[in-house]
Amino acid sequence: MFYKNDVSVYNITSGRANTTFTISPARVSSSGIYKCQVDVEGKSRSKELEIRVTGVSPPKIHIRKTEVKEGEDVSVTCEAPEEDPPLFFTFYKFQDSKIVSQKSRSATNQKSLQVNFPIEKGDKILRFNCDVKVGYVSDEAKSSLSEGKFVTVTEPFSTPRIEVSPSTNFTEGINMLIKCSVQKPPPSSSYNETVEITIQKDKEILKSSTTESVIFSQLATVKEMGDYTCKAETKKTWKSSSVFIAIAELFARPRLSVNGKDNLNEGDRLSLMCEVPGLSSNVSKNQNFYLLKNKDFRQKMILGKHSTTVKEKDSGSYLCEVTISNITKRSDPVNIRVHAAVSKPILTQSQNNNRMVVAGETLILNCICSSGTLPITYSLYRGEQFVGRVNKTDKAPAVFMVNVTKSDDLGEYRCHATNRNTLSNQFSDSINITVITPVDKVHFLTIPEGTIEEGTELGLSCSVENGTFPIEFKFYFKKGKEEILINVTKTNAHHAKYIISSFNKEEDGGYFCRASNQAKHSVSTEPIAMKAVLAKWKKGVLSAFIIFIILAVIVISLYFYLDRKKKGQRITLDKARTSKTSDVNHDKATLELKNEDSYYGSMQNEDENHVLKHSEENIGNDHENNEVEYTEVEVDAASPLRDASLNNAHTTEDSPNSI
Repeated sequence: MFYKNDVSVYNITSGRANTTFTISPARVSSSGIYKCQVDVEGKSRSKELEIRVTGVSPPKIHIRKTEVKEGEDVSVTCEAPEEDPPLFFTFYKFQDSKIVSQKSRSATNQKSLQVNFPIEKGDKILRFNCDVKVGYVSDEAKSSLSEGKFVTVTEPFSTPRIEVSPSTNFTEGINMLIKCSVQKPPPSSSYNETVEITIQKDKEILKSSTTESVIFSQLATVKEMGDYTCKAETKKTWKSSSVFIAIAELFARPRLSVNGKDNLNEGDRLSLMCEVPGLSSNVSKNQNFYLLKNKDFRQKMILGKHSTTVKEKDSGSYLCEVTISNITKRSDPVNIRVHAAVSKPILTQSQNNNRMVVAGETLILNCICSSGTLPITYSLYRGEQFVGRVNKTDKAPAVFMVNVTKSDDLGEYRCHATNRNTLSNQFSDSINITVITPVDKVHFLTIPEGTIEEGTELGLSCSVENGTFPIEFKFYFKKGKEEILINVTKTNAHHAKYIISSFNKEEDGGYFCRASNQAKHSVSTEPIAMKAVLAKWKKGVLSAFIIFIILAVIVISLYFYLDRKKKGQRITLDKARTSKTSDVNHDKATLELKNEDSYYGSMQNEDENHVLKHSEENIGNDHENNEVEYTEVEVDAASPLRDASLNNAHTTEDSPNSI
């Protein structure tokens, strides 16, 4: 097996000891590293060999047409049939044995390549060649030039011909004619593109046509002097011819001059003069001079002069015109500016025109003149002190913004207006601006503070530390909702008072004040709570009444105490009498008990003690009826309590005697 650059190129199986691989013919593309590999009974062996082939065979060149016209293209094909790609082709365009153009192209998988060469203006007889290079390594693998192929170039139309009449050098005032012509191919030829002919002065096209000739004519003046070009062109090519036309001046341009200055006051005298340099006075007298203003006003000048008293409307651009031998020339323009004096300016305040301003705010003043030529310069003064300046180029008022920061900014302001009229100098009427200082640091005071006796006088005081008069003080009472008590305006004091002559309980609540002035900025204090208390005489009456009540209670209590004590002594005497009567009756009863097995007495138990105690407590009441209640108790003769009862009865009875 044979390999080139590790790529198999030939493979053979043979029983011979050697074999041959032939490359014929050998080319540069055959260069490379070759290797032969032999496989015998499962064993392989190879050896590498580098082969380098030099020399490239010349390529072949083909041209489709050997005769072309300007503007057409020539197709050139270069072919290297004996070389293997990749190939690099170079094409050459020769004229008079000089390379005028070349193009290079590569072909990666083909052996030929085609390019187009445009036929340009001036091309006559052309020769085309090409060469080829194998690969992209070095020029050693480059071929020699191919055989040359010739191409003849024919003109599609002739070079333009330019003709000037009367000549290329003449004096202005006559008609000038320029003719441009070309020769086109006959209609029977294959060339059918449209040829356009133009006449140009510098880069300005004067006239054009698609016929074989074009003519331009006009009255010649000096300004028509210059280079003229006749150009014929198609989409692909063009040809031209040029000529310089010299025109002599018949007379110079007129010159307009101002006798004096060109900035005038309204009412000044304007004098203008028009003259032609180099023209004698005798000839000038016979010429007609015209004055033009803004190109819309035309007036004949007497002997080239014009004089008038100007107004503002006379401002404008002036020039003069003169015609000699059908040649009309105009002067350069002269700008005349007439300035009307400014009227008396009017100064007004922009915000509210009340001639007041709050300190810390901006005072805006407008100044305007109803008439006067623009621009107008407005200046603002405070007294004799300059404040600011505004230059206006329109009819809008001048606006001055003055930052009012201190009381020194008050005073008389006036506006001064002026313009380029030298007699213009006007002042407006003065306006007096008052600077208002807002109220500041309001203080509220009550006399007394906090609480007040009913029926006494309550004094309210409201004051401010700063503020321009007049100052308005408002006193308020607040109990749920605000209620204004009084509104006081002060023109010479920074404080105000309000007296409530007789304060009562219904007037309990918060009291505060609010201060303001023309600055429209009010400041309020925090409410102070006031509460009515009893008057001293009411407290005395109440104390006396309480003491009287206490004394009355003591007297009544003493009365009842003495009365009870008296009744207690009476009850004691009654008890003594009752006790004696009870003893007599008791003896009698004892006898009856013995006979009848009955017993009168009190049982010494809890119920009987309660009965006795209750009886003693009601002794006083029973004493009035002088009645004694007795309790009859029947006792059974066989009762075991009988003896005990008898014994107790005796103890009770003996007790008073023993005492």
